Amino acid sequence: GVPGDGQLTNTEDLVSILTSIIYTCSAAHGAANGPQYSEYGFPAGYPMLLRGAPPTTKDPSTDQDILDTLPDRLTTLRMMTITRSLSAEDPEKLGIYSEQFTFE
Repeated sequence: GVPGDGQLTNTEDLVSILTSIIYTCSAAHGAANGPQYSEYGFPAGYPMLLRGAPPTTKDPSTDQDILDTLPDRLTTLRMMTITRSLSAEDPEKLGIYSEQFTFE
């Protein structure tokens, strides 16, 4: 949240907010998104989408029950492509960019 009930009254509050934003957009984002492909790359093991209603009992599921809930091949390929892209490392380091985004 924003310190001071949403009112910036001193430099320390501004530093706290900016530090939080920078951390969230860099280190925290990298830590959360980096390993996505290793988790979601095999959709049957950790699917991002399941078809059908969730189980209503604790009875064991059959192999066919599980196969019926998995997405079709095209959807699976799309999910794998998305997670591969999201978990790809950027070769550029924070603050060092090949393109200039500011102009004088």
